[in-house]
Amino acid sequence: MGELRKLGSVYLNNREVSVMESVYRISGMHMKQCSRQVIFIPIDPDNHRLSLPLSQLQKREEDSEEVWLPNLIDKYLQRPLNDTFN
Repeated sequence: MGELRKLGSVYLNNREVSVMESVYRISGMHMKQCSRQVIFIPIDPDNHRLSLPLSQLQKREEDSEEVWLPNLIDKYLQRPLNDTFN
């Protein structure tokens, strides 16, 4: 507990921060939190794609030409085409 007080004293006396900010920093709480997640979707036609693992490539049928893992663009293109997604 003594080390925690010493650390709090350093924050309060050596930096110009508010008491609440120093409490947040000492306790390890997040300063901000967001309920939204951001996903980067590459739309470049020359983007890098990952191939299927070698074990799956060896198991696939001879006439199958699908060697790439599906990505977000493929998922978007395979969505149901009804009034909900127009």
